[in-house]
Amino acid sequence: MRRLLAIVAIILAASAAGWGQSPDALAAVREALGGESRLSAISSFSVSGSLTSYIAPGNVKNDVDIYCVLPDKFVRIMRRWMSDPSGSIRVTDYAGFNGVEPIRDIVAPGSRVPMFIATEPEPSTPTEIAAARARQAFEGHQAFVDLVLPLFATSFAGYPLRFTPAGQVDVKPGLADAIDTTAPNGFVRRLILDRSSHLPIKILWENPAPMVASMTSAVAVSSRGDVVQLRGANRLPAASPGRPPLVEWETTIAEYRVTDGVNWPHRFTTTIAGKKYQELRLDTFKINPAVDPKTFAARVPTPTRLPAR
Repeated sequence: MRRLLAIVAIILAASAAGWGQSPDALAAVREALGGESRLSAISSFSVSGSLTSYIAPGNVKNDVDIYCVLPDKFVRIMRRWMSDPSGSIRVTDYAGFNGVEPIRDIVAPGSRVPMFIATEPEPSTPTEIAAARARQAFEGHQAFVDLVLPLFATSFAGYPLRFTPAGQVDVKPGLADAIDTTAPNGFVRRLILDRSSHLPIKILWENPAPMVASMTSAVAVSSRGDVVQLRGANRLPAASPGRPPLVEWETTIAEYRVTDGVNWPHRFTTTIAGKKYQELRLDTFKINPAVDPKTFAARVPTPTRLPAR
């Protein structure tokens, strides 16, 4: 009788641990995404779509092009129109990386409003320069993980991840399996997997809320085009002392469609503390396209440095 109870206890414990605790968990996810042989044969992909940011007082919609050559080349290019003292300006935002080189820049030809304003001294020591490069690459690394993780359910050398089974989580309409992914800087994301299909359905993590500042009328421009001051009512928000509080971020992954043998999602909706923040909608993926190496040209911004007041 005791032996029978022990066996039952083991079975119940294994059930509670869930499928996500199995060492074959990622293999099952990759099978649902298209199979190991098909995913392993992919060396590059590209896709276009739109990214809408839900930021008060209005929404901002960007056209998006994404290019990736595995394992370590990735760029997300966003384009939108904005108004500044010169009129309507086309703004192009680059975020990504090429190996160890960051790709992070915003360009707006003809604009008299600076896209980047320096808020700290220019780095001078090797340590400061390395830290600045890491910050410049950070947004590209995050975009890479948020997209590539649900597509492949594996790690790449461009931004390696450590996978740890995380049991089960309660996600409507029921339980789901979870795997924690840890980046080289210690940043943890939790990948949530549908128990029946094994497809990724959510990514959860904690991070400070983004700082939002309107630059439309934040600067005064001289007749020569020089930035001369920040207007008092539109100053950039002052940095709070200490570490900013963490809030819950969640990306819901949906609209799976089969393209060239892979079952990939086409809609990513991100909320911050339960409030809708961004929605990425993608069209048809191109698998193994030839991508011009110039697409991944390393670039970093040249910040505008305001004169001392």
